[in-house]
Amino acid sequence: MEQKMDGNALSVRNPERGPTMGSLLVRDGVVVDGTGEPRYCADVRIEGGRIADVGYGLASHPGDAALDAHGLIVAPGFVAAPVFSDAGRTREERLLQGITTEITAMPEDVAAGVLAKRLINKGLLIPLASLEMQARTRESMTDGSVLAAMAGLLAQELERGAFGLAASATSSIDEVSAEALCQVLEKYGGMLALCTDGTDDMAPGVLEMAADAAGVQIDRAPLDCTGVSDMEECLGDRTKLPLEEGICRLSGEPCQRYQIRGRGRLRPGYRADVCIFEKPKSGSGTNMRYVLVGGVLEVAEGQMLKSRGGQALSSRCA
Repeated sequence: MEQKMDGNALSVRNPERGPTMGSLLVRDGVVVDGTGEPRYCADVRIEGGRIADVGYGLASHPGDAALDAHGLIVAPGFVAAPVFSDAGRTREERLLQGITTEITAMPEDVAAGVLAKRLINKGLLIPLASLEMQARTRESMTDGSVLAAMAGLLAQELERGAFGLAASATSSIDEVSAEALCQVLEKYGGMLALCTDGTDDMAPGVLEMAADAAGVQIDRAPLDCTGVSDMEECLGDRTKLPLEEGICRLSGEPCQRYQIRGRGRLRPGYRADVCIFEKPKSGSGTNMRYVLVGGVLEVAEGQMLKSRGGQALSSRCA
C-alpha cells in the first residue's frame, strides 16, 4: 500500500552508507530525461538513492511513498559547471532553482575539501593561483623546482578526484609551465576550465593553446558563472530552446563534459538527483516543487527541508 508523501518522514540515514531515502514512486509525471529526447509520461521509482525504474504504470511496492507529479516536469537535477563565483546567491537559493550539483573553483570550496554533509553535490576544480601558491610556500625554490612541485600537486589532486584545473584565460604563465601542467591534465583526463571576460572574441592564451595541443578538453565560462545564468538561458520565459534541449544543457551535457558518472539522466542505476517543477510559462520563472539530492528529499512544495543528501564528487568513481 502506498503512503502519502511526507517529506520530513522520508529521509533516513544509514550511518555506513550515508543519506538515503525510502522507496519513492513519483507518479504520472512528464519525464524529460536529460538526453534531449522527447518528453513522455511515466512513473519514476527511487530506491536506495538511485533511480530504480522508469515506465508508465509501475506497480507499487509495500511501504512505497508516493508523489503525485501529474502535470509536472520530472527531470534530472541541474548541474552548474564550472562555478567561479556565487554572485551573492546561497546554495539554498540555487537548490530552489533545481541545481543539485556544482563543479566549483571557488577558493573557499577548494579549501574546505570534501568534508561535511552537503546541501548539494560538489566536485572541485583546482585554481592555478592556489596551485602556484602552495608550491612556492613549501620552501624557497627555483623556477624549475616550483614547476615540478606544481605538476606534482596537480597530479595529486587529480588522483584524489579533482575534475581539473581552473585558470584565467589571460593567466601569465610561460609555455614550459603550461605544457607541463597540460600533460598532467591529459594523463588524468582532467578538464581545463578557463575564466573569461564574457566575450567571444578573446584570443587563445598560452594555457589554452597548450591544452589544445595536448588534447585536453577546455571549458570556457565568464568570471560570474554561477550556473544560474545558464538556467535562465535554457528555461527562462524568453528562451527559444525546446524544453528537452534546455534540460539536456543543464543536466546531461555538463555531466558528459565533466565525466560526472551516473548523474544527469533519469535512467535506472543513475543517482537520484531529481527536480520536479511546473512547466515554465511566459512571464514567470520555473516553479520548483520538489528537489531530491541523492534520493534525499530536500525541497517539498517549494520549501526547504532539513535533510541533506549531497555528496563530495570524485572524478575517479561514479
